[in-house]
Amino acid sequence: HLIPFKDIQPQPKDVRRAIEIKYQLPKAQYNKMGKKSNSKSGQLALSNDAIKLIKTVCEPEYDFLRTEFGSSFIDRI
Repeated sequence: HLIPFKDIQPQPKDVRRAIEIKYQLPKAQYNKMGKKSNSKSGQLALSNDAIKLIKTVCEPEYDFLRTEFGSSFIDRI
């Protein structure tokens, strides 16, 4: 079950509830739902070489996701 981050970010409770329903899980109470525990700080700037390498390494994965789920899925990662 793949969910793009940009679908989770604005409505985390709705996404979690949809997963509970899909997999017939009991409704759970989630603590600290609005608190970020991992987010981009902007404190580190990657070099152009590093960005190029990451794109080269990740492109096959993005190609797979694009083929399987469409370009709109990629836009929501």
